[in-house]
Amino acid sequence: MKDVLLIGIDVDTYQGYEHLPTDPQLHIGVSILDTRVLHRLIHEGLDSMRETDALESYQFVVGDSRYCKTASRKFIFGKSQSVPLGEVKAQVESLVCRGGRDNILVFHGDRSDRKALSNLNIQLQPLYIIDNVKAAQYPLGLPYRLGLEAMLDTFGIPYANLHAAGNDAHYALRSLLIIAVTDGQKMELEPASKDLFSTFSAIARSARPTTAGEKAAAFEESRRQVKAKKTARHKARRAARTERRRQEREARIETDGQCSPTEDA
Repeated sequence: MKDVLLIGIDVDTYQGYEHLPTDPQLHIGVSILDTRVLHRLIHEGLDSMRETDALESYQFVVGDSRYCKTASRKFIFGKSQSVPLGEVKAQVESLVCRGGRDNILVFHGDRSDRKALSNLNIQLQPLYIIDNVKAAQYPLGLPYRLGLEAMLDTFGIPYANLHAAGNDAHYALRSLLIIAVTDGQKMELEPASKDLFSTFSAIARSARPTTAGEKAAAFEESRRQVKAKKTARHKARRAARTERRRQEREARIETDGQCSPTEDA
């Protein structure tokens, strides 16, 4: 396996990709899979780190529109970073071109993203560029091209909050791993290759982080259960008091009944 950085890239904007507007509102996702990390996982086993930690994921937001704020909230693989337009080039290039390492860029539909990167003057100098939309067709035997959501469903990759660039870049890398696994299943594999593809599959299909909405729903459910238990305890105490008073009344009636003949005498 070549010593490279696999780089998932995604750029989202509602302003079009042909030209950079004067007040751009966009988010850029960068997700990184280092083949050195893959070597470690294969040799040390998946217990040496969580599968989700194998991929580093980042999201840079340029602009303060509602569109950008929504993207920031939706990013689930880290904390979204708000950066000025003048700094986004340096931020992305420093991640991708670290230590002089070779890199391979991975897109899901590359035309618009590459145009946006060019408009931002972001220069990444990859060895290769992979477009998953095209790369998946032969292994899957499809005459048509899958969108990202359909591809994730086809591959059984858990996902949420698509259309936040950081998430989409992350899922592009997960998808590439299963494309490789699917293609490899057509060949006789040596044990080392089986270990490699098993690691690919474990990373790609590992559980995703919980979304903010799911966390809020879980919190509300916890509050509901606490309230329900409190209400149940209150009802139980009230029922116990009612039963105790009933027993006390019956005891008094019984005592009064025992005392009545003496009084008559």
